[in-house]
Amino acid sequence: MPSSSKTLAGTLTVLIGLLSHCGHVAHAYSSGAPSSACVTMLPIHGPIAQQVPSPYVVNVSSVEVLPSGTVTVTISGDDFKGFMVTAYSSDFAVGTMVPLNNQAKVVCNALSITHTGSALKPNVTFQWTAPGDMFEGTLINFKATIVKERVIFWTGILSAEPLVYVETSPDLPQSGGTSNSTTTNDPGSVLLPTATTTIAPGKTNQFPGHLASDTECGKSKACFHDCEAGKCTFIVSWDDDGDVIVMSMTYRVPDSNEHWVAVGFSKDQEMGDDSVTECIMHDGEVKVQQSYNDGMDNKYLDNKKAALSEQSGKLEDGLLHCTFHRKKSYPRDPLIFDLNNDYYLMVAVGEALNGIKIPHTFDVLPPVSDHRIDLQAMENVAGEEPPTNVLVQIHGALMIISWVMLMSIGITTAKYGKAMFPKINPFGVNIWFQIHRACLVTAAVLTVIAVLIMAVQCKGYCQIPLIAGEGKNHWPLHPVLGLLVLVLTVINVSLWPAHTSGNCLIGCLGEPVHLYCSKKETHSCYLPN
Repeated sequence: MPSSSKTLAGTLTVLIGLLSHCGHVAHAYSSGAPSSACVTMLPIHGPIAQQVPSPYVVNVSSVEVLPSGTVTVTISGDDFKGFMVTAYSSDFAVGTMVPLNNQAKVVCNALSITHTGSALKPNVTFQWTAPGDMFEGTLINFKATIVKERVIFWTGILSAEPLVYVETSPDLPQSGGTSNSTTTNDPGSVLLPTATTTIAPGKTNQFPGHLASDTECGKSKACFHDCEAGKCTFIVSWDDDGDVIVMSMTYRVPDSNEHWVAVGFSKDQEMGDDSVTECIMHDGEVKVQQSYNDGMDNKYLDNKKAALSEQSGKLEDGLLHCTFHRKKSYPRDPLIFDLNNDYYLMVAVGEALNGIKIPHTFDVLPPVSDHRIDLQAMENVAGEEPPTNVLVQIHGALMIISWVMLMSIGITTAKYGKAMFPKINPFGVNIWFQIHRACLVTAAVLTVIAVLIMAVQCKGYCQIPLIAGEGKNHWPLHPVLGLLVLVLTVINVSLWPAHTSGNCLIGCLGEPVHLYCSKKETHSCYLPN
């Protein structure tokens, strides 16, 4: 290949490489961790966390803490620029962070604490206040992410020893407590409890941080849940009562942010064309509302309270709970499905902001029932991940065959085949060129088929939602770059009739596209199904 064509190929390789990484744009937050880090506790700095042992330690001032008690937490070690710390119990964020100086501020509804500036710090000290309603003997660990430099950071740093939650101290009298709740006149909402409950001495929680399974499921009421070994994240129960279905939803919220839980009635096991009823927290209230899944978009109905009555809800002991009556038939709105029919059930959960649902993540899809459920029957159904999408897997297999196998063989043959097979010319054409052409034409055809398969699956252009997390923020670019690859592949193949005059462009387009696609297909294995 002439030097000019090599330069052009190199330039294209760099440009495509930049495109493939544009989802990894680095954002440095000198004023503290962004809200997207509330779940992942990962900085959006681009590189991965250090794998060597951390030079930092997280110490607490006491090994025990009383209800609503306070402990002092200190981070020390090498100088560092940024940090984020959250207290966890059974993978749930708990308590309230309290900064002691202007080096720190609270984020994530005060569940976490982070830095306020990028100056080097030899150490930092802050306080943590325990909840007032945890169980005796609960263990609390402080988990930290510490940034030494912009591209050098450690995550998952645990406190030197766990903190133990105790209800009484030899120096303090034991106290009892009551729980009160206040309701509003709005039939669609109820105020959350404002008082705490002190649990009797010696009482322990069999599954701290989890919702316990309901032994009445399948006996006195029907249920749909995700329980395993007595531990649940959600339970949806219902009872047939003439013209209405009396439903109840309970969800174990992972933190003190606003959250929502929704049940969908679907004609299949995929999101799209689903009637949805949801319970959502907002301003100390739990509201029950109706919505509809229009494809991958969830939209509220014109009348959010249609077909609903007898609504109530509360948040207590970390459990979001709501009950409501749902009319079986509501002919005035076809988007509210007739519950006299059987449907697949699916349950989704997520966070809310100012009463607006934040879409659930798509890397782990909401559980769905394995069969259509008769809501008039007594069933006890465990939800499971949706079945594997065959078309998506065929698409992935075709792209891997095309770009990891066939294109690699074709390009390698073109590069080394001339010298290896100088005199083998079946049908008057050198064997290296026949192998090269066969591989690339087959790869191009399979690429077109793979793209068409996804167009059929998505009924048009496919969209992948933005998902927070390390290595996931580039996922929405996959369809865009896939179409770019398709266009370049078709152009590359169309240049072949020109043969000699097209060799330069063929090489300039083929090699960088192959380099990018080989990496792209490897990363695509982690995309949501």
